[in-house]
Amino acid sequence: MMIVVFLALGYKRAGNLFALELFFTAMKSSTSARIKLLAIYSAGFAASAFAYSRMDGSVHALLACDLVYTLIIFAFSVLLDNSSIYDPYWSLVPMLSLAAFQIKTAQQAIFAIALLYWGSRLTLNCLSATKSLKDEDWRYRGFRARYPRQYWLISFLAIHLFPTLIVFANMKNAFFFLSAPGSKALPFALGAALMSLGATLSLVADLQMRAFRRTSTPRALCHQGLWALSRHPNYMGEICFWWGVWLCSAGAGSGLVYVIPPLMMTALFLFYSIPAMERRQLEKNPEYERIQESTSSLLLLPPRRA
Repeated sequence: MMIVVFLALGYKRAGNLFALELFFTAMKSSTSARIKLLAIYSAGFAASAFAYSRMDGSVHALLACDLVYTLIIFAFSVLLDNSSIYDPYWSLVPMLSLAAFQIKTAQQAIFAIALLYWGSRLTLNCLSATKSLKDEDWRYRGFRARYPRQYWLISFLAIHLFPTLIVFANMKNAFFFLSAPGSKALPFALGAALMSLGATLSLVADLQMRAFRRTSTPRALCHQGLWALSRHPNYMGEICFWWGVWLCSAGAGSGLVYVIPPLMMTALFLFYSIPAMERRQLEKNPEYERIQESTSSLLLLPPRRA
């Protein structure tokens, strides 16, 4: 709505170029960064929803609209010179995609609630961490420093397009389940429980880390609560969630190929996210090596004795 108002006023006064200048000036103003992000995502959703309404309603149409949405968010990332504009996309779009399905059964309602629980928690966590549209994730800043000339190509492929595709691949399990007449009771119960458990693990881990940071020095290491059992309990929660989605689809009769997306998601955390975070923690404080020796990398396990 805010975008429409700006464009309408700009066009009336001086044409489209003035409208765009007015809008991007507003994006850099002192207005809350969260409101700006919501405005950007509202514009992308409106455009992709309009495109979807002109298509056949198939999964391929959902993918096309997902890519349209991603391109719009990428354009804002470039114009505002900040790839972190994309960060809420990971959890927001799976929730929005529920609008393409009719929830008819109790199983589907439980599944949708679990997905909304996961998505709203992660999206709100991302928004709460957004203080300014100038703040960019440390991993993206690292890409900028290492590849200054190729940065925006890397940003498009690795920060925008690849996450969109891997989340969409995992959401195909959700689409299969929501399109099926039902799922077998046991795999569905286990899947829904795993989805809820995963979201709760991530929620508790984030709350514990936030409480720790409020009372600690910047270089201090959190080793309490869930963080005393796993070095990355939030990632463990995320992995549990996507395996829960797969279990629900498996109970509804999805084929063996549908296990590939959660395997890819698990590999992403094991071979990129966790190693990258480990290197950063060691750079901040070499004492982190002591935690590596005593604490499980991912699974929630009792601390090992030195």
